[in-house]
Amino acid sequence: MTLAFTKEQWEFLATLEALGEPVSVDLVGFLSPLMPGPLFDLLVKTEKAGWIKKINQDHFSISPNLPETIRNKIRKINNKERLGKLAQQLLDSDYGNNAGPFVMAKFMDRAGRIKEATQFGYTLAFENLDLRDTDQALAIFAESVERLFHHKKLDNGTGALFVSGILYLSNLCFALGRNLQQLEKYLHYGHKVAAKLGDRRSHALINLHLGRQYYFSDRRADAMVALSAGLEEINELGGDEDLLIQSADFSGLYYFMTGHFREALNYLERIDDTFELGEKKWLMNPLVPILLGDCALYLGQFHRAIGSLDFHWRLAKEKANPAFSTTVRAVLGTALALVKKNREASIHLEAALTESAKNNNAMGHYFARGGRALLYRNLGKIDKAYAESKQAMEEGRRAGLIRQFSSPWIMELSYDFHRLGFDPVPDLEFSQLIKRSMDEANVHLRGVALRLQAREKMNKGEDSRSIESDLSQSREYLEQSGDPIQLAKTILETARYALKIGNREKASYLAKKAWRKLGGYAEDFFPDELRPLLEEQEEIVLQDDSRHEFFQNYLDMLEAVDPDQDHQQVFNKVVIESCRLFNAERGGLFWFHEGKFTLKPELRATNNLTVSDAVADHFRPFLDAVLKTFRTNKPMVMRIQNPSESVATRQIRAVLCIPIADQGMTHGVLYLDNSYLSDTFDFLDTSTLVRIARNTSVMIGRIVEYRRLKEKWKTLSLEKMNYQEQIGKDQIVTDSQSMIKLLKKADHAAGSKSTILILGETGTGKELLARRIHQRSTRSQNPFIVIDATTIPENLMESELFGYEKGAFTGADQRKIGRIEQAHQGSLFLDEIGELSLAAQSKLLRALQEKTFTRVGGIQTLSSDFRLIAATNRDLNMDVSAGRFRKDLFYRLNVVPLTIPPLRERKDDIIPLACYFLNLYGRKYGKPGLKLTGRDEKNMIDYPWSGNVRELENVIERAVIMSETDLVELSLPLSNFISETSFSDKPTLDELQRRYIKRVLEITGGKIGGDNGAAAILGMKRPTLYSRMRQLGMTKQ
Repeated sequence: MTLAFTKEQWEFLATLEALGEPVSVDLVGFLSPLMPGPLFDLLVKTEKAGWIKKINQDHFSISPNLPETIRNKIRKINNKERLGKLAQQLLDSDYGNNAGPFVMAKFMDRAGRIKEATQFGYTLAFENLDLRDTDQALAIFAESVERLFHHKKLDNGTGALFVSGILYLSNLCFALGRNLQQLEKYLHYGHKVAAKLGDRRSHALINLHLGRQYYFSDRRADAMVALSAGLEEINELGGDEDLLIQSADFSGLYYFMTGHFREALNYLERIDDTFELGEKKWLMNPLVPILLGDCALYLGQFHRAIGSLDFHWRLAKEKANPAFSTTVRAVLGTALALVKKNREASIHLEAALTESAKNNNAMGHYFARGGRALLYRNLGKIDKAYAESKQAMEEGRRAGLIRQFSSPWIMELSYDFHRLGFDPVPDLEFSQLIKRSMDEANVHLRGVALRLQAREKMNKGEDSRSIESDLSQSREYLEQSGDPIQLAKTILETARYALKIGNREKASYLAKKAWRKLGGYAEDFFPDELRPLLEEQEEIVLQDDSRHEFFQNYLDMLEAVDPDQDHQQVFNKVVIESCRLFNAERGGLFWFHEGKFTLKPELRATNNLTVSDAVADHFRPFLDAVLKTFRTNKPMVMRIQNPSESVATRQIRAVLCIPIADQGMTHGVLYLDNSYLSDTFDFLDTSTLVRIARNTSVMIGRIVEYRRLKEKWKTLSLEKMNYQEQIGKDQIVTDSQSMIKLLKKADHAAGSKSTILILGETGTGKELLARRIHQRSTRSQNPFIVIDATTIPENLMESELFGYEKGAFTGADQRKIGRIEQAHQGSLFLDEIGELSLAAQSKLLRALQEKTFTRVGGIQTLSSDFRLIAATNRDLNMDVSAGRFRKDLFYRLNVVPLTIPPLRERKDDIIPLACYFLNLYGRKYGKPGLKLTGRDEKNMIDYPWSGNVRELENVIERAVIMSETDLVELSLPLSNFISETSFSDKPTLDELQRRYIKRVLEITGGKIGGDNGAAAILGMKRPTLYSRMRQLGMTKQ
């Protein structure tokens, strides 16, 4: 069926087809305008014919049943040139924002606008992350990156997009445990692009991402090279806080790979243990808690490791992040198996296997299978352990995780298979693992390998010197790693060897030393066959020594707290270190303000404990223990004899509460608990607890008082600075009723938190009014930051507002703090906001709404509590209608509009202002007592003052400088220039401005800047005058 349409109607239909998705008639009409009659005719006929589909009242799309002949005709209309023009129309207007990123991404891709298509694609991906649709977000990121990857001719803009995109994609893939095999080609290409762009920050980060990729695909040597290179580049870039945060988990991975767990833990503790993809804090990076848990395990801090892993598993469940939840749960199950908590380990590992299969989480499945192999070994089911190990390696190879291991128990399990005569597990053959561990830089695995190698030599009856050498080297490497359990195993192996060669005295000495190393875990790890070497008396002495050593370590921790840290940092450190020293899985500091009892104390600092945990019903008995400790001011230990067997809800088995008091008043309670390992507080007697409570209270009281005095000094200093700054400040001088009303309105608005928009012509005193508002607000003691949009080029506006990181672009040799960040807790005055580009408006709106932003070149989300006071001489309503200013930003700004009337409309102010400036500049130039004549006053009142107060100020200053007597030599510029003849030919407003500017330039001899230049006479800033001249078609010549 053929329908007859006009050219315009066909173009409208073609535009609808080009947009691809259901869109509003208004949007299509903007791109291809149609009068109401032809539009109605087109819609009725094409809908009836089945060419278009009506979605709702005003949204339509092309029907999938559109005849092929019609589709071909439309595609001919939609040639490359037309699509390019339509794309530009959308980008230049506000309609692009209204269309949404999904429509815009597809349309820009079709129009060949690859940069814009990618930008909208990233926006769409982030929107899907907001909706927790990680599958869709991953697909869109991958599609966007793939598009740029195949483009091959990337310029600076598209190159920067590609680099940022692959870093997002890499983090997302690892967070979800999927699509890992596809990353490497993108990272290699991004590495070249970043080098070409001179983007040193991204180049360093890509090296780190490549290192992580190599590590999880078992290319350890390549991983070490890439990580080393990336960390060296970051070190060369200097103290870039954002970059250090982004690289901290990679630094942790580097030291973890070398077996130096204390150093690894130092880095992992510095960072927030959530992966912040933009602002998506719920999307967590499993690498951090897994590495942190493993480091704690290998340092013998089992309670800490299990507490951290349990916390992150529960947090991921709460945040509905199944990929992260499953992966961490698998590692938690493995950790529990390592400490022989087999029942709890079995529950977690079985659940992790089921969940990872359901969510297609290869990494989680791989970890869970390995953990189950360890569990079967614990239970003496070595056949099942062998089968599970074999299956884990086969599945890991298919997922790109081939032969990935870093745990000593894997090597020990491989030795068991070898010793019992099993066929080698592919990629886990014992002799290969020994060789590989000796060839690599991991001192931890090397120490374990040397011990197992020594045992193998003992079994074969090989040379004693070789065995002794292996055991000695094993001990040295394990001491470097900090693993007390593996070190104790090597000491015990040395004791076995001493027994074998008949040296029972040395064997007994070594057995006692190993017992001491194992500490509270000796009962779990000390072998039964060597227990006869221990003497009962010595065992008791060891326990007494351990208690004294513990108390000394606790005192050392308290003394190490830096008093210059703020309260929150001090409290966090006390809680974390207390958990470590008391072997607690989690802890918190409950605070009672001003020492007043309340049923709902504030949870001021936590370790593996959330606010939602503390208010949950199942926590109520333990909160009661906190309240009891507060009321009695006595420490207490509580043990639960028969907790529920369920792991779905955390079942607490042991609790320790320590009161924090200062000058006889209890302020808080330090709370610690355990759910998996319940005997941790058994060694604490009453006297030890009292001493701990007393010393903790003294330390916290001392630091709180130090911080109080420091804050008081800071406040007094600020008050002094503020007072000094006010001396000699300009003031608002007015006798005009309209201005007096405006000032009352401004003073009233100053006390609110609202955004304020100041309107008025150039030179009316908008910045002065903004300062007054700031000085009368609750933020008056904090910064007042000014930024003038007319003085900053468009391409620099983003870095000026938000700042940039070192290495963000060529020439960015150091970090720059942006104006928004500088205005934290103060006011940001943005003058001439109407001059901002649409892109800058969009980013400002986001910062204004969420009080968060990201520096150029950074990914760390920063916050700034600033109040925006904006000003403009433009008609923003008209700019909104014309698509030059965002409607949503205008509404956000226009909460409290204040319009300053021009000077010509408040003639009552002209003489008071003139006298004020006369006195001001008379003092400045040493000419006090100057006066105006009556004639001067009359001329000033009659003068139109197009430059407003700024022009009046310039006229008076010039008059003071030129005066030689007590009377000023007032010379009003062009005072008799405008006459009736100026309007005789009825010029347009633009023509009148053109003539006026030209006349001023004639008077100044073409001089624009400076005190006597045209800009000063006109009461304008030089960039503003240049802009006005360009609009009027004038040149400086």
